[in-house]
Amino acid sequence: MTWAEVASDSIKIVVPSLLTALTAFFVVRSSRSLEFDKERWRRKQNFLERLGEQFDRVESAILDLRISYGTFDRAKFKNPMFPCDTEEKLALLLANCHEEEQKLKSFDAGLWMFGFDQCLNVLYGYQYLLSVLHEAMQMTKVGQNRDVSGTANSLSEEAHKFRKALAATYQSKPQPGLQHRQDTSYKLGHER
Repeated sequence: MTWAEVASDSIKIVVPSLLTALTAFFVVRSSRSLEFDKERWRRKQNFLERLGEQFDRVESAILDLRISYGTFDRAKFKNPMFPCDTEEKLALLLANCHEEEQKLKSFDAGLWMFGFDQCLNVLYGYQYLLSVLHEAMQMTKVGQNRDVSGTANSLSEEAHKFRKALAATYQSKPQPGLQHRQDTSYKLGHER
């Protein structure tokens, strides 16, 4: 056997095996990339589900607070010497509401990181109106007239917008994450 035959035989063996190895490499890489994409999307969906559950807890706490506040306000109007324990109960509801709101704020970074900017913008609007509602309740308690029911109605509308944005975000593919938000219109202290 001559060296030309050996080289010819080795080329016949090595070239197809290299092509097979390269093909296998790219197939595995592509398959793995698809698996990573599926896993990332599954995690994003789970994140949105947890966000929706926390939002429901905040809405429930706000509803309890609004009902109790309305009852308290009407009773205090009828009888200025209304029992103090009602104010304590209202303070407990307010503390629970603040606790749930803080948990909701922890989702801001995840929405930003995953690129769910539409949902984040609506959530900022909701959080802004929550702060306005709390301020109105505090000012009304100390004797200044504020439109608590109007703010509460605006908050309900914003909650509906958030649910729609959350549903739309859940059903769509996310944009690439880590995008800087340009909209800062809902920072506290600024009017819309």
